[in-house]
Amino acid sequence: MKEILKWIAWVLFFVAVQELVERHTMPKDEKYEASLQASLSKINEKSSTLFFLGSSRIMKSVNPKVLNDSLSGWETINFGMSGNSLAQNLFFAQFLSKMPGKKVLFIELTKFKSEMPISFTYTAKVLGFPDFPFSYYQYIHVNQDFRTKFENTEKVFWDWITKQQMGVKGLISGEIDQSYKIIGYTPIYESNYPHHDSFITRQDLVTYSKGKVDIEIWNRIEEIIKLQVKGNLKVVFLMPLNYKSKDELALQIPIYSTLPSSLKWEYDDLFLKEIKKANYLEDRNHLNYQGSLIYSQGLVNYIKANEKNWQ
Repeated sequence: MKEILKWIAWVLFFVAVQELVERHTMPKDEKYEASLQASLSKINEKSSTLFFLGSSRIMKSVNPKVLNDSLSGWETINFGMSGNSLAQNLFFAQFLSKMPGKKVLFIELTKFKSEMPISFTYTAKVLGFPDFPFSYYQYIHVNQDFRTKFENTEKVFWDWITKQQMGVKGLISGEIDQSYKIIGYTPIYESNYPHHDSFITRQDLVTYSKGKVDIEIWNRIEEIIKLQVKGNLKVVFLMPLNYKSKDELALQIPIYSTLPSSLKWEYDDLFLKEIKKANYLEDRNHLNYQGSLIYSQGLVNYIKANEKNWQ
């Protein structure tokens, strides 16, 4: 009996530590949080909404004002989050697919990484994802054999322990940075990368299209594609314009190439040429404000050319 009580005490202690750490270390963007919740609360059966899901590349590329000013009848919400991978994007897409009204989910193609970035954890709690984080763990472990599930669960546990440890260190040292924006459009006006070699090219799209498609990722993508309902839910995948290494291209382009044209924004040569400028980059992997204007106008042109097929 004493052993049981001891274990209960330890469990309660760890839960208390977790709550304390998250309360004091979770980034806070209360102004944007209120704005985001207000935007979501306005969505109803008559709404038409463009949702953008992705990493910091989406945060810095998709300017909602450009889209809203140019597309009458649509409301744009940028859900780009620092560190997000395809795992978080697709899980988030399932949540948004249940929103009322007509919706188009633009989803960035990236690696499928199970680790939850702090921005994703924060947003999931703010928006009230059902049974979070357990619903997310269940999602990433679906379609895996027992051994893989066990290994992933173990990894998630130790990642959680490490995150709590770093949080406690931050509390003790006082070195907690809550100043950065963790979700939504974030314009950057600097240009710190004097090259344009990180932009994908037409040759990249041709060369890597012959590569092997990652079956696990493809199965996950098919799950969200099957949720589409004509006139209510549309899914469009976005190929990142910039890359850090060729490994990214080898993973992403075969999947992008396999997707039918109706499920992706296909960059034409004029757009690729127009945006391929060093002064449009904040760094190797992110567009700056000028780049976001070009990218967002490209999206406007794509949407205007295709929205009639989304009715």
